[in-house]
Amino acid sequence: MKLPRCTITTSMLVLRPLRRGTAWSTFHWTENTEALDAMEMSAPAWSRWRWYKVIRAYTGPSFITHEIWRRADNKLIGLHIAHVEGGRIAKLAIIIPDPADRGANIAEEARAVVIDLLFDRTPVKIVHGTVAARNFASAFLYQKLGFRQDAILKGRLLTDNGRIDKLVFSLLPDEWAANRPPLPKGTVT
Repeated sequence: MKLPRCTITTSMLVLRPLRRGTAWSTFHWTENTEALDAMEMSAPAWSRWRWYKVIRAYTGPSFITHEIWRRADNKLIGLHIAHVEGGRIAKLAIIIPDPADRGANIAEEARAVVIDLLFDRTPVKIVHGTVAARNFASAFLYQKLGFRQDAILKGRLLTDNGRIDKLVFSLLPDEWAANRPPLPKGTVT
């Protein structure tokens, strides 16, 4: 199954397919341990080569990865990753490293249009995501988008600050259709 590589435009954002060269312009994101912890990517030291290899992996055939660009100033502000496992299950992740960009409905709008893409244009039958238990904003966002909390994995995440619990959320297509928040749909090109 070939996954769609497309651009999605919303009122606030443009989600563009990830380019491998993005690794070089985003290396400074590795300095933000809070953002990396949210992606389960915490590490004591990052090299440019290691960051490039991580980004390159997200361009693989089982990934739908988008660069998140703010339309107002055409600035790259994050990445949204959907890893499609076995063609039917998608695991979501997002990184928005600048705290000033969090809480501005960017993650909500990006997530919603990617979920639309997954359920409308791929054979995905379940979308799930995990979040560190202390990341209240992300846990709330999953619930706001209609996800159900399925599990608490005790001490599953090892961060620079010790072990923390991981929350697992999931969403089915019929749940999304019945409870999709009133966010604008994106234009896919």
